[in-house]
Amino acid sequence: MFKKFGILFILVSIILINANQVMANNTNYNVITDLAVSGNKAIEEQRILDQVKTKVGNEISNEQLREDMKAIYNLGYFSNIQILFKNYKSGVQVVFKVDENPILTKIVIEGNKEVSNDELKALLTVKTGKILNFKDLNQDREAINKYYYDQGFVLGRIVDVKMEEDKLNIIIDEGRLNKIRINPEDDTKDYVIRRQLSMKEGEVFNINDVRKDISKLQRLKYFEEIKPEFEQVPNDPQAIDVKLNLNKPINGRTVFGVKDSAEGGAVGNIMLEKHNMFGKGQKLTLDFEAGSDVTDYNLDFYDPWIFESKTSFNINLYHEMTEESTSISDGGLDSIGSSTRVDRDIKEKGVDMQFGRELSENIRGYLNFGYDDTKIEDDPYENTRSIAMTTIRDLRDNYLHPRSGSRQEFRIEKAGFNGDNDFLKSYLDLRNYFEAGEKSSWAIRMKIGASDGKLPTYKKYKLKPNLLDGVRGYDSSYYGGTDGFKGDSILLGSIEYRVDLYKAVRGVLFTDVGRTFKDNDISLNDLNYSVGVGVRFFVPVLGAELGFDYGYAPEGDADHKDEITFKVGTSF
Repeated sequence: MFKKFGILFILVSIILINANQVMANNTNYNVITDLAVSGNKAIEEQRILDQVKTKVGNEISNEQLREDMKAIYNLGYFSNIQILFKNYKSGVQVVFKVDENPILTKIVIEGNKEVSNDELKALLTVKTGKILNFKDLNQDREAINKYYYDQGFVLGRIVDVKMEEDKLNIIIDEGRLNKIRINPEDDTKDYVIRRQLSMKEGEVFNINDVRKDISKLQRLKYFEEIKPEFEQVPNDPQAIDVKLNLNKPINGRTVFGVKDSAEGGAVGNIMLEKHNMFGKGQKLTLDFEAGSDVTDYNLDFYDPWIFESKTSFNINLYHEMTEESTSISDGGLDSIGSSTRVDRDIKEKGVDMQFGRELSENIRGYLNFGYDDTKIEDDPYENTRSIAMTTIRDLRDNYLHPRSGSRQEFRIEKAGFNGDNDFLKSYLDLRNYFEAGEKSSWAIRMKIGASDGKLPTYKKYKLKPNLLDGVRGYDSSYYGGTDGFKGDSILLGSIEYRVDLYKAVRGVLFTDVGRTFKDNDISLNDLNYSVGVGVRFFVPVLGAELGFDYGYAPEGDADHKDEITFKVGTSF
């Protein structure tokens, strides 16, 4: 019996061995009979297989499988991917074995000082409570780097990203200003420039600070040209050196001339102006006139930094005589409806002291103390004692040639203090600048001023064709003989379209509107207006623009409808 059982066992074994051999002979190891995924938990299998172009029934292609692995990796959810092969239904089962990224429980940002965590986390698309996605993280890295660049931190960027189990660490280096080197073409003291700078060595570098500091230096008028250079620090890609090249010093000017005096006859004139004296930033100006019947002077000293503080000091001593044109009628001087023009001499002498200080970034305040003695013709001298306060907020991109930004000025002056005149006078001056292409811009200005009390005639608001406050086009005789060009209050507006023509030459199209008023009876119906064209030339030796404007005033008298005006400096 056992012998029969043994023979049967041997027969069955032979059959099974032969059957397995047959099955082995029928298996095709080059044909894919199934696709599967292993190792995934949070990401569905079908979402992974949707990235795979290899199909069941295809022959194995190592090149295509590499592309499939790349496509799965590009989902961003996996740190590692492997391919396993198994026998399956007379062929091969391809298994994509994945290692999933962790589900984030914490995101830590390190190294940032100038940009807050809240600002940076608002840019992140990777969130806690969700599986980390490398693809999203790379996009977040680019978004944060771009945000830093847009804010002016051009060196700021993510320098490393680390995973500690389920915690994501983002390490940022905002970049540093290593050294500032001052390179003037004259003997300007190093501290004179450094005390104006907001950027500091060792602090986070921001290109906007460089632009603002250059604008500050331009306002000093020490140099015609200020060019920054940036140099990478060896072995430190997150640090930079800034070199300020201060070229073409504006040392000052000397002007000689001859003109007619108010009393008639020739008057010699000399004007001496010294900028940045001894390289210490101080300025001295002497304007002297002398003739047979007149000796006038104006002596002005300015120190931008007295007592080793940020307080500026300016003192002006003057003695001068001018000719005023006014009108007379039955109503008296300067009355409405006047018809007779009168010329009279005004003699003034006095002193004005001004202290200035930065109140906040881009805002500066000034305090003035003034005393003057003034007489008109043969009248006795009368004195004015006054205190004035001024605030100026200046956001212009360039002091000499603004193309964008704005400037706001408010001034209030109180006279009295046992002087002969007692009044309150104030004005608001607003200016805005807008770029209009690569070589052109718009400039808009509005000024409104008022007063309380009796203003002496020489303290009234004035419109003059060759001054900042003017309606171009009305000639000087019209200004002198017509009401609306000197008064107790003022309303003025100007619009200019400016275009660069050639290097230091600019063309201007403009329209002006304005008028002064008796008391504070401002009326839009009584405004004078004009239109015109002009040209500007920048003169390096003067550090200023010279310009000619031709204005046409439709409402002027028949003989006073147009005028050519010469200007030193910009209109506004």
